[in-house]
Amino acid sequence: MSRVIYYFAMSVDGFIADREGGLDSWLPMPEINADGRPELDEYGYSEFYARIAAVIMGRKTYEFLLNESTPWPYAGRRAYVYSSQDLPRKNDADFEITREEPAALVQRLRAELAGDIWLLGGGQLASAFAERDLIDEYHIATMPALLGSGTPAIAPHIKPGGGVQRLRMLSHTVTARGELLAQYAVLR
Repeated sequence: MSRVIYYFAMSVDGFIADREGGLDSWLPMPEINADGRPELDEYGYSEFYARIAAVIMGRKTYEFLLNESTPWPYAGRRAYVYSSQDLPRKNDADFEITREEPAALVQRLRAELAGDIWLLGGGQLASAFAERDLIDEYHIATMPALLGSGTPAIAPHIKPGGGVQRLRMLSHTVTARGELLAQYAVLR
């Protein structure tokens, strides 16, 4: 069965963007290869991306990508953008705007696809998926920076039935720059 994986980078204090919505001041920007994808092999990105069949993101994440001068990085993958409004298209961006209930979208994708589903961002969308118990794994790259404020990796939410969402560490590594890369499975 396809897993829903929330793969993201955050600061030590849990933010995925600074207070202006930016990444440049704290997140090392990788080189972009010829097909528009970042060179992130030290983070296990190539292996991770090879298993991905679909990408789900929020409007703000899409708009961030729209402003980048790189090719659409998710070519060959089904892409869905949660938005209540029409969005401008990046020249080569192939995606579907959706308002579908997250559980229905995940159920449909699991029935149609063989690979995993990457929940790309942002924090509000991740919270909506977490509240519905739809995230199977968290892959977190924690950067050695404290932002103090910004966009939280997961907006405050309530676990189904209340209480704490327990996780089991699958793996972890530390890069030469002090970045902690950790993978967790959701315990159900």
